Amino acid sequence: MGVEQDYKKAVEWFTRAVEHDFLPAAYYLGLCFANGNGIEQDNLRAVKCFKLAAEQDNPLIQKLAQTTLGECYEDGHGVRQSNRKALKWYRRAAEQGEPIAMCKVGLYYCSRKRFWGLLPKRKQDYEIAVEYFRQAAECGQVEAMYQMGLCCEKGLGVAQNAQEAIEWYKKAAELGCEEAVERLKKMKS
Repeated sequence: MGVEQDYKKAVEWFTRAVEHDFLPAAYYLGLCFANGNGIEQDNLRAVKCFKLAAEQDNPLIQKLAQTTLGECYEDGHGVRQSNRKALKWYRRAAEQGEPIAMCKVGLYYCSRKRFWGLLPKRKQDYEIAVEYFRQAAECGQVEAMYQMGLCCEKGLGVAQNAQEAIEWYKKAAELGCEEAVERLKKMKS
């Protein structure tokens, strides 16, 4: 049996599971729709599945679905692009400890110009961003490690500390972050 046949069988079983109210399967069915695995790609149906999974009782699947919904809204896949809704879903997942979502929320706090009006009206709040980045980085999230390096290097939300920046960049670089490699080169020159 080939890979495509395996995906078709998976779609069949995920669909049956959802029809019998086993809602964690909705997340995986949504991934199949989003990626066109075993079924024709359909971002609208993918989002419906992710919303179903995001509201059910399995904490692991729930936070993955919430993060994926944040990505759908941020990128406009299957829904109208909305930074406000993306942030809503990222925050829900971050509250449950999802590292990717924590990093995304941190990025929103750093990017006031890009996302003006989504967060309380005050200057860029790097201190809150650093809290999210640190939590995500401590969970092994590479982008958050890189962002911690930037914050430490530039003194954004934390005291400027080149040595701490280098440590964060090294951690990110060891996990394949090219931007961290470039920052390390610049700091050593």
